[in-house]
Amino acid sequence: MATDGVLLEISDLSSGYGKMLVVQHSNVRVDKGEIVCLLGPNGSGKTTLLNTICGLANRFEGKIMFDGIDITNCKPNDAVRMGIGYSPQVSNVFPSLTAEENLEVGAYTKKGYRREDLESVLSLFPELEKRRKSLAITLSGGERQMLAVARSLISEPKLLLLDEPTAGLSPIASSTLLRKVTEIRKRGKTILLVEQNARRALEISDRAYVMVGGTIVFDGIAHDALNDPELARLYFGTT
Repeated sequence: MATDGVLLEISDLSSGYGKMLVVQHSNVRVDKGEIVCLLGPNGSGKTTLLNTICGLANRFEGKIMFDGIDITNCKPNDAVRMGIGYSPQVSNVFPSLTAEENLEVGAYTKKGYRREDLESVLSLFPELEKRRKSLAITLSGGERQMLAVARSLISEPKLLLLDEPTAGLSPIASSTLLRKVTEIRKRGKTILLVEQNARRALEISDRAYVMVGGTIVFDGIAHDALNDPELARLYFGTT
């Protein structure tokens, strides 16, 4: 897919929590308009990398550039205001609020928020439109994950970080949600996707990174990773 410049560039990043090193000397680039997937075994550092981008993990070394601005030491609230939306894997909705209220909370940083912005996001998720007045705790697993993605989208971020959006979902719900991801890209968004369903993630992505033990071991075209049997055997648990 044609892109129009680098949006996110991570250089020689090492990060973790407290004094614990998780991500080691990693380099990641996401161009405007791309879907880039970050794959790897559980515990390999994928979530920590996303958390570091948002200022939720400790950076020990390296630099993070976002849309030409150095955000290496950016705080989480500043990251949101600068245009980074994040949908974490867990604790990603407010269960005691309705679906609509969850979305309105997600829009708190958006200047000039209008009711039309809410309706625009709901048009992408008709499943939520039907449940907009329902408490988030009453939604199905797939609906809650859609709500989490929709809430991170309503602030109109330049970059959307998605951490395991299909975790724990049925195959049908997973397929539906990943179709939504491609629709979001068609709306002009750039996406960095951490996903457990490696094959499907590679099918919808432009480029891919594979992280193992906190280190990037593959960086290339998603199609190439999809058709590399050795990579599949070693890191995706498939043959």
